[in-house]
Amino acid sequence: WRADAHSAAVQNEREAVMYARAIIAKGDPAQVGELEAFVRDRVDPAVRAMAGNAGMSLFANAATGEVIIATAWVDEQSLTDSRIALTAMRDEGLALLRATDARIETVEPVIMEQKAPDQVGYWTRSVESLTPLDTMLASEEVFIRDVLPQILRIDGVNTVSLLADRAAGKHILNVTYVSRAALEAASAQGQAIRDAFLAEGGRQLVSMMEAEVRMVGMGPGPGPDVSGPDVPAQTGVTDRSTTSTR
Repeated sequence: WRADAHSAAVQNEREAVMYARAIIAKGDPAQVGELEAFVRDRVDPAVRAMAGNAGMSLFANAATGEVIIATAWVDEQSLTDSRIALTAMRDEGLALLRATDARIETVEPVIMEQKAPDQVGYWTRSVESLTPLDTMLASEEVFIRDVLPQILRIDGVNTVSLLADRAAGKHILNVTYVSRAALEAASAQGQAIRDAFLAEGGRQLVSMMEAEVRMVGMGPGPGPDVSGPDVPAQTGVTDRSTTSTR
């Protein structure tokens, strides 16, 4: 990944990021604030104390009850260890949210472009899509060359990150705007870019979520320089990881 406004110490730490895991859940909108306090007071300190952790972020939509809790890890061992260590805490958080739907995604970073560090109160649109397995890398090259510059020219865009689960043929694109107003104002422009990209090469839209940045803790990691998200699996949670260690 690439960013322009981070200290050398933070950048060096995050350049080692190899994996991100996100728990994506939907529950009672009235419980989103309770979950946020739980994550801030208990989960975040526990995660940051773990060997190999490279940050945690929280995104939430208080109107829909949707949340994303994402963590970054420097290697597969730390990813696996965190799964074991955080199971009970994850279960407690989902119960607190009264989650009716929850799943886990394990992905690797492809690219991040960031104009400045994200801030609490920014808004993110997260788009999941499927790509034929034999065209995953080519699709990423097209995105970086042709699509990324278009997105970065949209008014209000601050961060663009693309993550991949190449074994499952899945990409997750997160575009973060400086406000909800900016996100909404760019809706038609973003959809036009998205639709044009998905129309090529047999790509398929899976899901889309809009959420507010509630905690900032993940930043740039490794990936190509261009110009121009954990909690482990449990009963009732679909673990979309593609290896047993994830």
